[in-house]
Amino acid sequence: MSRPSNISFLRGHPSDNLLPSEEILQAYTTVLSSTRSTDEDENTRHPLTYGTDNGAYSVRQEIAKWVNKRNMNPNTECKAEHIYVTNGASYGAGTALLQCCPPEYTKLAFAVSPTYFLINKIFTDHGFSGRMRAVCETENGIDLVSLENQLQLHSTDKEGQCKFKFRYVLYLVPNYSNPGGYNLTSNEMRNLLKLARKYDILLLCDHVYDYLNYFDEECKPIETLVALDRASLPMGSYGNVVANYSFSKYFGPGLRVGWQEAATPELAFHLSQSGSAKSGGCPSQLNSFIAAEIIRSGTSEKILKRLNVEFGKRATAYSDALKKWLPSGTKVLGGKGGYFFWVILPDGYDVPSITERCAELGIKLAPGNYFEVEGDEQGWGESCFRVSLSLHPSEVAIPAIQIWGAVCENYKMR
Repeated sequence: MSRPSNISFLRGHPSDNLLPSEEILQAYTTVLSSTRSTDEDENTRHPLTYGTDNGAYSVRQEIAKWVNKRNMNPNTECKAEHIYVTNGASYGAGTALLQCCPPEYTKLAFAVSPTYFLINKIFTDHGFSGRMRAVCETENGIDLVSLENQLQLHSTDKEGQCKFKFRYVLYLVPNYSNPGGYNLTSNEMRNLLKLARKYDILLLCDHVYDYLNYFDEECKPIETLVALDRASLPMGSYGNVVANYSFSKYFGPGLRVGWQEAATPELAFHLSQSGSAKSGGCPSQLNSFIAAEIIRSGTSEKILKRLNVEFGKRATAYSDALKKWLPSGTKVLGGKGGYFFWVILPDGYDVPSITERCAELGIKLAPGNYFEVEGDEQGWGESCFRVSLSLHPSEVAIPAIQIWGAVCENYKMR
């Protein structure tokens, strides 16, 4: 077997050949060679000038239409007023914390664990170092009992509520979670929303993989926490959910365009009122027009189909290889959508040594300890790995998985 080189199962980047360069070039040509009646409209403006704080109205309209095509409940229609245009989910997460979770007011930050490993730094940058707690996710769901126990420990009956500020924040990826590949059930969403309203929690939901559903040929509607929030909003509430979306996994991460959806126009507008947004306007003014043009023209559906066909093929091949070459008894979770598998080895394997040896052989693994909530570790590094399928085609990945399996046998603890 030939030895692979520079294989990364860590990197959640798309293969270069899957980036829609031609489609983006066409969208740029259309946007920059056209004039629009809205170019002089104060709520939209020209794509090359300073944007409005919350993003061009015409762009938000296109995004809302795109969201509604996939909305499970037509009675919870997303409108332009529910949307704030960002330059991606990472920026959006920081904005939500800045605007809604001042560290002198918000007591604790929770994150579903295992978690997206780079989210820790965003929370610590916003004042939550030493105040992060894990809420465990397994193949059987999220441990909401443990979450409520922790909330009861820190809550008092005398706490009041403050407009647009929350006592707690919970970060999660509801669909095709990173890294676990788990989808929240409808019942879990409803129970989580009840807890959020009871304990004054902001649910910060990353929706970056929702439309990468490989095996759903009919593109079934998606249920979201923000839609449930809007459908059942208590009197006087502005909502407990910020749905944090990005086009990065669809149109390419270099485009740097995303959006946030809230249950109410008031919360969405509040998100857009940071000092940097007030100064510079929409952080992705031109590129948000490009994304909107890709949606308007119908090109977005072609891009999604291409991605889902390719990733579906990879998912099947990766899954078969992981089950064939990794030790007997290994659990392989995920692989139905998004970018990742979550692999759990049986007891008795030396994960650090396996990771180190594979690196020496040119294979970069992502052991479970990378995906801990900072300061509240759950031991994911003892037996778990995240596997990204986004970067390497199957013919490149499978030989590396075979070598990984052989390395595991060499580091089985007797």
